[in-house]
Amino acid sequence: MTSSIVIEVIEGESVLVLRLCVYVLNYNFVCRQHYPDPRRTVLEGTNILERTGSSIARATSVAIETEQIGNEVVGELGTQREALQRTKGRLVDTDIEITRSRKILRSMYRNVIYNKLILIGIIVIEILVLAIIIYLKFIN
Repeated sequence: MTSSIVIEVIEGESVLVLRLCVYVLNYNFVCRQHYPDPRRTVLEGTNILERTGSSIARATSVAIETEQIGNEVVGELGTQREALQRTKGRLVDTDIEITRSRKILRSMYRNVIYNKLILIGIIVIEILVLAIIIYLKFIN
């Protein structure tokens, strides 16, 4: 009696199933499915579950850390925004004061020019008065 043994490997969802088929001479075959040890399957499933759980825990901690960093950055940006707004307010106030100072300086410059013109006019009048006095004294 000749027989042959054929081993098929079928991969299921998460369990490896081995199917042993024994072919007999008259081409009738007997199939038996051999499942791995249930304890081993449970242990493998538990290991996979633990690795998945630890992976999820790491991802959660990274997400929490990223959220904290994001909150710190948002807080820092808020602080910087307030500082920039205060600086902008001071800059506007400074610009107003500079404009007022320019007006005052222009007014002072005009007053200096008017004072010089008046002073030159007074000097010219004094020179004319002196010239008239000298002319009248020496001619008379």
